[in-house]
Amino acid sequence: VGAYVGVVLTTNFHAPFIAALVAGGLVAAFLGFLIGLPTLRLRGDYLAIATLGLGEIIRIVIMNIDYVGGAAGFKGIPHYTNFTWVFFVMLVTLFVIKNFVNSSHGRACIAIRENEIAAEAMGINTTRYKVMAFAIGAGFAGVAGGLFAHCFYIINPFSFTFMASFNYLIMVVLGGLGSITGSIAGAFVVTFVSAALASWPEFRMIIYALVLIFLMFYRPQGLFGYMEITDFKLFQRFKGGRKYWRNYSRQKMCPKYSAASKLFRILISSLIKGNWSASSAQTVRARPRPSISSPAYISPLRGPLNSMAGALSVSSPIRSPSGACPAP
Repeated sequence: VGAYVGVVLTTNFHAPFIAALVAGGLVAAFLGFLIGLPTLRLRGDYLAIATLGLGEIIRIVIMNIDYVGGAAGFKGIPHYTNFTWVFFVMLVTLFVIKNFVNSSHGRACIAIRENEIAAEAMGINTTRYKVMAFAIGAGFAGVAGGLFAHCFYIINPFSFTFMASFNYLIMVVLGGLGSITGSIAGAFVVTFVSAALASWPEFRMIIYALVLIFLMFYRPQGLFGYMEITDFKLFQRFKGGRKYWRNYSRQKMCPKYSAASKLFRILISSLIKGNWSASSAQTVRARPRPSISSPAYISPLRGPLNSMAGALSVSSPIRSPSGACPAP
């Protein structure tokens, strides 16, 4: 959908390339929203069958529209896609998806992914968030379709068959369903294997399937699983964030800075709470912990306890045998 919307705008209406990409993404997201409303109430295999069936319906409908070329395809597409555009769109996609995952909506989607029944029991509107995720994914797929269409001079409905969807799904599953880094790594691995086996067309699919089976046996969670590349110790300095870089620079300049600052905070908090005297704070030595009956525990609570006892004795209907209220 995004590919055909983009090429119609750039070829027939001479729209700018970036406007065609945005329009293709918006139309695809809106169509994904309409499709997701009835289908995402399903679960499991029924959801997969419904989405694949609707994808084939859209492809067959496009084949019967003469305005976009029908089954012969749309011709005369300008070549706008290059490495710069693809890299820029990839950066924007990673930025948006990473911030969405770290938001409250993204946490709700993660909860639904882990256990949909538990998420629904906690009050999360599972249908709403599934439709939202489906629409966002459809929007970015529409932008990718626009880039794909402007990379070639002709597109036809046979470029968007079930096998193409299956190939993209393999990239995500192979890299790891819970990792953005894994999706990128899975795309690299699948593309590299497909290109390396292009010289052996008769054995290409067999070797391709064996490689996937081997990886699924030894890495069923994918290459990265639920981890990102910044979770590894070697790449933690690239994780970003003002707090991380402040702590990193302090520890780099003075390795004992963090331990000294923690000790200083403990001393100050102890002095404020009154647990330590000034002399003990100067000597900084261990002292035995007082028992629960010692004055160190009772004296700070003596005033509040007396007040509470007085209030209870006035408001309580319990009387002493002589009729007077018991002393607090």
